[in-house]
Amino acid sequence: MLSVILPFYKKLSEFRRVLPLNLPYFARPWVEVVLVLDENESEAETVALLRQYPQVQWKVLVNDQPHPWQPPCKSINVGLRHATRDRVLVCSPESLFVTDVPALAVSVIDAVPRGVMLGRVAFGTFADLEAWGPAGAFKAHAAEPMTPMNVYGSIAARRAEFEAVQGYDEGFREWGGDDDNIRVRLEMNGARLVACADVKLLHLSAEPRPPYSQHDPLTDLRKCSPSSPQANTSEGWGRSFDRVAWQSDSLAAGADHEGLRRQPAPAAAAVAMPIRSRRQCPVCGRLEHFQNPMPFCVRCDPPASHEGHASPRVVCVIQAYNEERHLRDCFDHLREHVDGFVVLDDGSTDATGDIAAREPGLLALL
Repeated sequence: MLSVILPFYKKLSEFRRVLPLNLPYFARPWVEVVLVLDENESEAETVALLRQYPQVQWKVLVNDQPHPWQPPCKSINVGLRHATRDRVLVCSPESLFVTDVPALAVSVIDAVPRGVMLGRVAFGTFADLEAWGPAGAFKAHAAEPMTPMNVYGSIAARRAEFEAVQGYDEGFREWGGDDDNIRVRLEMNGARLVACADVKLLHLSAEPRPPYSQHDPLTDLRKCSPSSPQANTSEGWGRSFDRVAWQSDSLAAGADHEGLRRQPAPAAAAVAMPIRSRRQCPVCGRLEHFQNPMPFCVRCDPPASHEGHASPRVVCVIQAYNEERHLRDCFDHLREHVDGFVVLDDGSTDATGDIAAREPGLLALL
């Protein structure tokens, strides 16, 4: 029913502390956890840790090619390629489930046709968790109120939705923006983004998260204005590495667990709010769903169409009195910007009325 994909890069210390807390949500017959290690240094310790929890259906994939930090796009795509369930939840290995995130994700996906569930995240420390508990630490650090600009930390949808856009963009090298990019592309492809206020994750670390200082408007613009819903290549995405380092015995044996997989998720009442992506105009950079068209942008505010309309949209009202010298030029100048003219002739004694009557765009001469 659900594959939980955890992209993993040198996070063993945090994961070791969070895993026991998330165990009740992982140890379910309808949940598969796909751990994607983007480095092999922690492979042995990670597998040894997972073996302590045989009640979870694990699959571990490992990248053997050394490299500096890179966005999790390739790792997530590898996880998508190897996930076996038809619904997918992507989140960080150091994120604690404050609520029943897997059940809520399934509830939203099943309730909203082509729905893409977006959850909330708060960034706290293990000291916060010890002092206040999961709910208290989340409340202390979560951004309020919930808006389309602060719904991050997890994403869930049917696996087919991710496959249709060819996963996350593997061409990215900089920090940030990969989650906004895939939301834009999923939306472009017809999926429906929905935010769920009840999906709460607490991203934990030993030290407080430093201030957000890596924001680059040009990087945001590039990532939020894709020209196509699809990224990468149709066959190449999700194949950066494919070594299965270890998986649960039941999965390795290829046992038939379809009956267990079809077990329903616990009933979870989720209130989902439709939202829009942070798609930006590639020319002027405006947020297309949240900001009005820019009058100087040729893409956002194109020239008026010369095609006819069922009814006028923009009408120019002209007050005139003996304007035969200027009226023709006035019509010529305004014609491409409006749908028609209403001329108020204040008793002209020259040819003003005749000129107005011959104007093709005249709607009324009063």
